[in-house]
Amino acid sequence: MGILYSPTGEPRLIPDAEELGFLRQGYRRNPPHSGGREGKAIEPVTPSAPPESTATEIVNVNTASLKELTALPLVGTSTAKKIQQQRPYQAVEDLIKAVPDVDWVAIESKIGF
Repeated sequence: MGILYSPTGEPRLIPDAEELGFLRQGYRRNPPHSGGREGKAIEPVTPSAPPESTATEIVNVNTASLKELTALPLVGTSTAKKIQQQRPYQAVEDLIKAVPDVDWVAIESKIGF
């Protein structure tokens, strides 16, 4: 597990196996620029873990809301919208064809149909 910073600067705890996907989505390993606070130390932020219930829930990609889809690792807002536009899906292979920019196999255990 490691900390990556979202494009908006928010820290997020990311499993090592998913790091590359987040980096491709614009996440960074280093905190964002301090906004002109040169010379001042940046206080570390300890990200909170997601609620335990979301770690075990299966998200049905055919019925999930935009919010539920973006809660999946590697899925941002634009990807979630693509998922919704291309419905229905019957298997991971359908998702790979419709939205190829996500490593669906890596998060297959978190999605359902």
